[in-house]
Amino acid sequence: MTPRKIAFVLPSFAGGGAERVMLHFLHSLKPEQYQVVLIVLTGEGPLRASLSKSVRLIDLGASRLRTALFRLRHCISKEKPDVLVSTMGYLNLAVLGVCATLSQPPSVIVREANTVDSTLRWLPIGVGKLAYRLLYPRADFVVCNARHVANELEALCPGLRRLVELIVNPIDVPGLRIQAIQPISEEFSKGWFVAIGRLTPAKGFDRLLEVLSECPPQVKVLFIGDGPERSRLESLTKSMNVSPQARFIGFQDNPWAILARSRGLVMMSRWEGLPNVALEALACGVPVYGLESVDGLGEIQEQAAQGAVLLAPNSQELVDLLSTSAISGSKSDELAPSLLPAAFEGAVVRQQFMSLVEKALHERHGRADTE
Repeated sequence: MTPRKIAFVLPSFAGGGAERVMLHFLHSLKPEQYQVVLIVLTGEGPLRASLSKSVRLIDLGASRLRTALFRLRHCISKEKPDVLVSTMGYLNLAVLGVCATLSQPPSVIVREANTVDSTLRWLPIGVGKLAYRLLYPRADFVVCNARHVANELEALCPGLRRLVELIVNPIDVPGLRIQAIQPISEEFSKGWFVAIGRLTPAKGFDRLLEVLSECPPQVKVLFIGDGPERSRLESLTKSMNVSPQARFIGFQDNPWAILARSRGLVMMSRWEGLPNVALEALACGVPVYGLESVDGLGEIQEQAAQGAVLLAPNSQELVDLLSTSAISGSKSDELAPSLLPAAFEGAVVRQQFMSLVEKALHERHGRADTE
């Protein structure tokens, strides 16, 4: 029997959490059971090297979604996948719109990786909400990685709950911890906190610099990642006189080795789905510090051991939490036991995703039988 074809769609190989989760899922599908195809709008990005050779890559060579739509439609029509999996709200809308024009569309699984508001803010007022209401019900399944994301979608699209599957982000704990014990530069193991992510307004790193300006000099933060906000953030670091306490070290191939030796991960994001980096910090045995308002952290805290996720109601109390940790003594270089709740471990989540793919295949075959 010919293996069923499962196609994934990504904007690029950028090093964000959504891209890494999708690569984790597609690598969980065994090549002897499935033909796995990855369609990317552009093949650029640091995660390209991690793609398995068993996955066929189709690079549409488009830097913008609007210029990729016709190529995307042609590609899906030509490849005829049994199941198509997409992530990120704006890309999901495009995929659902394209599939609506096909005479024999695949079963479509869309994964909402972030809050709906984070997508709507980039679309014309009114157009985004209408697009969600018209197109998301066309999906066969809508994967949400957190309850608050599912609740937002249900509020925007009444009746969508019947399509929603709650599947959290998978964390490869053994693989992550192997990376975490790799050697690092001595300068990065001197009691730093870390903040990890694309340097964009969404991650709230400017707010973290404001908190840092209120902290004693023992509180120091390494910012790991790159992005369009880097120059502005580095300028803010100087104007706030926190240069000795803040350092931007760009994208790192192995941020987990630095994370594992840190005092903790600090998060002040303006919006999130389920923050992958927080789960990775826990897998490295490192506590997570943040504001109660950061989306997803509360849901992780509910399942984590006491003291693993420390949330403050406001910036001043976060200053107190970080200051207390910084003056409490030195941080051991030994890898601490994992703090990650079992529900987020890769094997558990991969099985949930594979079961969903099988359900989508079943629905696809059911539709074919009635046509």
